[in-house]
Amino acid sequence: MGFSMGPLSLGEILDHAVRLLQARAVPLIKMGLVTCFPLLLIQETAAWYFNQLAAEPPENVQVGVIAATIGLVAVVLVSQIFVMPLIQGTFIAMTAAFYRGEELSGRPALRDASRRYAALLWTRILAAIILFFAYLALIVPGVILTYRYWVSTQVVMLEGLSGLAALRRSSQLMKSRMLQGFVLSMVLAVLYIFIVGSAAMVVIPVLSQAANAFMSMIGVILGVTVGVVFYYALLCRHEGFDLARRLDAMATRDEAASAIPAAIPLAPEAGA
Repeated sequence: MGFSMGPLSLGEILDHAVRLLQARAVPLIKMGLVTCFPLLLIQETAAWYFNQLAAEPPENVQVGVIAATIGLVAVVLVSQIFVMPLIQGTFIAMTAAFYRGEELSGRPALRDASRRYAALLWTRILAAIILFFAYLALIVPGVILTYRYWVSTQVVMLEGLSGLAALRRSSQLMKSRMLQGFVLSMVLAVLYIFIVGSAAMVVIPVLSQAANAFMSMIGVILGVTVGVVFYYALLCRHEGFDLARRLDAMATRDEAASAIPAAIPLAPEAGA
């Protein structure tokens, strides 16, 4: 299955992402069940426990609710800051390889993300610190920086940059494309709510937590896939990445053609 890269519109980005997910659903879900699902299940279990305490508090209400709140916040922060970058890096490596017409299975993708883990973590923490002070100072700069840094994780995984260099590179790629990024993020938010909300049909507590975790995993995979397609669309728009790929492909075909002999010499006849 081939993809025609280019400076895509919003609809084309979503179309490419959906087709990419359809083609690679099995390996992505398998990797998600190993990496993302257990983490999200822990989060769902912690949230369920918190809701139970809030609905039927113990005798010492304050201590129980405060302890549950601290535990839930700790679980979410640790997972989102320290674990999710590795998971997202793995999904980015897999989806980006297939989008380029290459093959990369789960284990090599996880190894690639593990090698880049320090860069992924440092970039995530640095962006969080900058955004914290930006939102603290004034909300508008915070919103602008949020969308300038939108493809920073893709930059870390696919270009080998980290920290401020990755954030600057993301800002460069997002130049004049922040409105498209904003609309795309709103569409993703609606899709994520719809996907996760579908798990509400499961009413049995234990199964409900597992269903929520699974559908949240699907939402994460969708978000990463859309981000990868958007990243390559930005490369094509600003740097002609699609044209460079076509030129490389043409050069490769020319080299292969020149390597074929013009004529195959006939074997000499016996006794000649």
